[in-house]
Amino acid sequence: RERPLGQTYIVELAVALTAPGVAVGISFDHQPDTSGASYFTLGADGVWQVATFQNGALVPDRFARGTTRAFVGGGGTNYLRVVRTPGETTFWVNDEPVARALPGPLTGGLVGIVGIGGPELSGPAAAIADNFRVLEGP
Repeated sequence: RERPLGQTYIVELAVALTAPGVAVGISFDHQPDTSGASYFTLGADGVWQVATFQNGALVPDRFARGTTRAFVGGGGTNYLRVVRTPGETTFWVNDEPVARALPGPLTGGLVGIVGIGGPELSGPAAAIADNFRVLEGP
């Protein structure tokens, strides 16, 4: 059953990606009224991305993108983690912190899995998302 989360939680997800142009990750702080959501995704090329959208528009100072040496390519399993506290949110790939953000415009909300296909995706693609788990704080 879907339910809002508080301002302190950890979300973990295992992903295996094989097709270029595909990214899979964690949707967090997704507002029940659909007014906004944040995403932490990982692409098959090893590029991670964090973005927040509010009322359908990207929040410019809530976007980051990069790569990490911890990425496991070739369809191997990678582990994503979002750690949210009232003071900051940290983003991890395979136990390596890749980005930090101050609290954003969205407070708490729903979490889930998100998949994104880019324009370079020429046909159907498969990605495996497994071991989705949420740990809540007080």
